[in-house]
Amino acid sequence: MAGKKNAKKEEFTSISSQAELKNFLISLQDKLNGDAAPIYAVSAMNHILNLPNIYDFLDTETREMMRAIWLKLQASGANVRQPPILFGEAEKV
Repeated sequence: MAGKKNAKKEEFTSISSQAELKNFLISLQDKLNGDAAPIYAVSAMNHILNLPNIYDFLDTETREMMRAIWLKLQASGANVRQPPILFGEAEKV
């Protein structure tokens, strides 16, 4: 129990580089593979996708990481639409 009190708490209030985005996504994937609720990831992805400079930080690797997280959210039952920034054209209804 004492180890948890001394554990470094990660805070990602602002993402200002591609490396920070990648670290954030890795942390998010770890939490989803753990015991985090899917709504936590929905909120986190909403935060990322609303960054004013998100296009500057996306590359093939980070886009694939975000797609994998999004698909995992959909598979968990979250009713979320695929964002065009990650999946291209809007999904057909």
